[in-house]
Amino acid sequence: LTYSLYNVNHTLDSINSVVAGARSNVEAGLKQHLERLDEIFATRTEYLQALRFLQLMVNNIIRELTALPDISKTKIDLAAFADQTAFIEYYR
Repeated sequence: LTYSLYNVNHTLDSINSVVAGARSNVEAGLKQHLERLDEIFATRTEYLQALRFLQLMVNNIIRELTALPDISKTKIDLAAFADQTAFIEYYR
């Protein structure tokens, strides 16, 4: 049980950091590159439609990543719960 709780705690922390990293990469890097492509393809209207659709998809991805709950703000610490369980189990 304690091993599983430590694993769950580690997995949730990893998920939270991956989501935060992905959101910051999309917001900073990808949007900047799309703006640059908008400048490059300003004269090519056939590419602008695809670029606008891509920008819409990026904005939707950012909105979905932002809507995900922040796991680090949970009130229970599974590692502390695992420590308490191990302590009780030791004496049992």
